[in-house]
Amino acid sequence: MTLVDVLGGFTLLVTGFVSCAEFGSYALVHPVLRRLPPTHHISVEQGLLRTFGRVMRWA
Repeated sequence: MTLVDVLGGFTLLVTGFVSCAEFGSYALVHPVLRRLPPTHHISVEQGLLRTFGRVMRWA
């Protein structure tokens, strides 16, 4: 296995993880958030941004 194969596999895994997380957030989390009152919606969105910002900072 060459370095190019390892980097290609790593790139594929990172891209897949980020895509899956974004789709899951869009399809499953945000429809529920839209039904919340504005103050609660903003509070949850800020928490999600802090969490995702820590986990997916370099993606």
